[in-house]
Amino acid sequence: MIINPENLTNLQKGFSVIFNKSLNTDPKGIEPLYKRLCLTESSDGESEEYDWMGELPVLKEMKGEPKISNIETKQYTLANKEYSRIIGIQRKRIERDKVGLYNNRIRSLAEAVRGHKEQLLAEVLIAGFTTGKDYTGTPFFSANKPLTKDTKKKFTNSATAALAVGAFETALQNIMERTDEADQPLGLGSGGFTLVCGPSNRVIGTKICEQKTLATGEDNINAGAANLVVWPYLIGANAGKWAVFANSESRKPFIDQEEVPAATYMATDPNNPYTMQTGEFLFQVYRRGAIGYGESLLAYGSTGAG
Repeated sequence: MIINPENLTNLQKGFSVIFNKSLNTDPKGIEPLYKRLCLTESSDGESEEYDWMGELPVLKEMKGEPKISNIETKQYTLANKEYSRIIGIQRKRIERDKVGLYNNRIRSLAEAVRGHKEQLLAEVLIAGFTTGKDYTGTPFFSANKPLTKDTKKKFTNSATAALAVGAFETALQNIMERTDEADQPLGLGSGGFTLVCGPSNRVIGTKICEQKTLATGEDNINAGAANLVVWPYLIGANAGKWAVFANSESRKPFIDQEEVPAATYMATDPNNPYTMQTGEFLFQVYRRGAIGYGESLLAYGSTGAG
């Protein structure tokens, strides 16, 4: 292949086609957890403020002068970050018509992008047990959390119990019994639940959520109560952690904030100083965004420490 602007542009387009096709085709056909647990929000700046956190969608009877919530005390700011990966495309391989050797590397980049948000969600979820704070100013999973910043109402969404039938039932009851500042039921869990655990809890998680008959021959009343997700990010020091989330179409426990979706770029100028010195063109995947905390009212998590 002759190195000229037209051929290099076509090469870039070809790599982009391979990348986008791989990006949008998950061979396993499994929905990523972030799509289930994150509210997708677009962004057009360095950060975004979420002033609706803690606003409970419960209608009240109009009596006297209506109460207006002070949204300024509920703001949660999520800053965007830049993410990139660059690989080198050797000039000599282009000239020798060996560019097909890079196709699998391009596909692997797409696969890495598919898993990128899962990794970010894992970091946020795990930090939520210690340093990761939500709109209440407290760790996402913690005891005696304020329902909102301007109310004395509290709730607890953290535990230390290992995953077991009793601990799972406690989690569901905890979420379903949550009330607003007037002690009115919030109706959480009416759309079902999602149980997230690591590989070391796969067997007990399957027994709880999917096994229809117990060892005693009795029906498993918890079968189908939650969708089980065995998450490969809960391993090592985090292997015992597990969490239950109330399913909802409009409310989510986390936020997937997207400023610039993942896109590909290629430096195709043969006179570029880097290319002249190394004999390589550069192919880049770039995106800007963040994953942060949404509504902790929908969540219950345990460290599994016992």
